[in-house]
Amino acid sequence: MCSSDLPSFAGGIAFAKDGDVLTNTCASANGTLFRLDVQTTLPAQNGTSTLHPVSSTPNVALGCGMVNGKNRNVYTNTTSGVVEFDPATGTKIAGPFTFEGGNGNALGISADPISGDLVYVTDGTLIRVDAGLTTHSVFSDALKGKFIDGVFFDPTGNFLFAANRNQQAVAIIGRDGALVQQVSIGHEPDGIAFHAGGSKFVITNNVDGTMSKISFVGNDPSKSATVSQFASGGARGDLSQVGPDGALYLTQDGVRFDDGTQGSGDAIVRICCDFVAQPGTGATTTTSAPTTTAPNTTVAA
Repeated sequence: MCSSDLPSFAGGIAFAKDGDVLTNTCASANGTLFRLDVQTTLPAQNGTSTLHPVSSTPNVALGCGMVNGKNRNVYTNTTSGVVEFDPATGTKIAGPFTFEGGNGNALGISADPISGDLVYVTDGTLIRVDAGLTTHSVFSDALKGKFIDGVFFDPTGNFLFAANRNQQAVAIIGRDGALVQQVSIGHEPDGIAFHAGGSKFVITNNVDGTMSKISFVGNDPSKSATVSQFASGGARGDLSQVGPDGALYLTQDGVRFDDGTQGSGDAIVRICCDFVAQPGTGATTTTSAPTTTAPNTTVAA
């Protein structure tokens, strides 16, 4: 959970090289970058809720969707194209990468765990661009015209999961760009993550304050899926990313402390553990979940 020091509409998530959590104002091409210092803990608030200091850098060339590339810099999908920036300072390194008809929708962007390329969303079409932001190709046009938000490669790199908000479904695209299947979840998904420890499943952060769990037969995204509720009673959910600690970090448009007290501002919620990080976070392996000794939520004050 977070205080009002975070934007009133927190969007994408990425990570600094020391593991600090980055989020933004969900802008289209220029916004404020917020950094939560996870190494420093402030006095607990409203029970056991853990607080961390937050700092901000204005006027950064970023959109809403962010991801760490294999070089550990941050790439962002903006309406001007893809931009690479330094996670420590917010300074632009490269971009915006653009081509006719290929500006981003400011939302989904994912790093290919095999090639290191970036795949980002335009009008529902998925565009692949190399990490140097020099060459591009169409990754898939199977979802052209759809309202696609977050996109995330699965741990193998063989499937790209896309939040299809038009149809309240998770669309699964094969590495060849073909639509493998769409899994209807009955909620508008945004963030997506993959759990690998013990039971394997996919979870979504939904815009109605719920989270959904998707399990595939044989853990194969091309096979039939079972959908169940993972969590409910939260605030509006947006994008998510898995950190180097194997925990899932996701944004919430609201604050609820551990004792149930409501606060102002937006929240970053930490769900531990054994989730799979995308390339570039510095993660070497997932970690087993601490139980009562670790807070379930990261907050900024």
